[in-house]
Amino acid sequence: ASERARRERASAERESERARAERERASACRERVSEHGERERASAERESEQARGERERTSAERESEQARRERASERAQRERASACRERASEHGESERARRERANERGERESERARRERASARGESKRTWRERERERESASERRDRKRASAERESAHGESKRARRERVSAHGEGERASARRDRKRASAERESERAERERASAHRERERARTERASAHRERERARTERESERGQRERERARTERERAHGERERAHGERERTRTDRERVQRERARERASARGEKESE
Repeated sequence: ASERARRERASAERESERARAERERASACRERVSEHGERERASAERESEQARGERERTSAERESEQARRERASERAQRERASACRERASEHGESERARRERANERGERESERARRERASARGESKRTWRERERERESASERRDRKRASAERESAHGESKRARRERVSAHGEGERASARRDRKRASAERESERAERERASAHRERERARTERASAHRERERARTERESERGQRERERARTERERAHGERERAHGERERTRTDRERVQRERARERASARGEKESE
């Protein structure tokens, strides 16, 4: 009985050691799972931050490139407009000089033709007054031509100024349209970045929810395993207790049977002694 009790105590100690080792392994497994989840979450956050930084840097580069192209386009338009104005001014100057040269050439031609006609008609004896009148008439014609050329030049200047005003107005309209397009593009980029941030946030939330769900599943499975293991442990312990109780009952039965046998043997011996004593007395 003492040997059996010692074996039972040793078995109970081994079961206790095994249960403690199981608990330690389960705790270490939970810690490893938690650390793995933390590493995965940190890695996902780093990747999300890196992707957001890449998107922001790409967006900034696109905006700066677009602004640079717009500035270059504006500068080229200003240079073209300035060159156009200079060409128009040079054209007006050259046109005015050409008209003046043509007027002078026409006057010289007319003067030469007049002299030739006068020489042909024999008007060499013209009086000084007629020649003076002709000179005055020629001077008046030159003045009229010069005034007409000046009016034409002023008209050209006013047309050029009007064209410049129209061009400046067009430049202002184009600059306003460019600013509107740039503002709309910036708003679109901001909305797109906001949508991307919201999408990334939703992805992070979904990943976190999935990780939490997986963690709950693992915890539930672990709880079920521990519950089943505890149930098996309780069943085994109950079986061990019943077996020990059966052993004790059997030992008790053995002891009772031994005692009964001993008492029976003693009674038989007592009867034999009594019988022998009776036989002696009868003899």
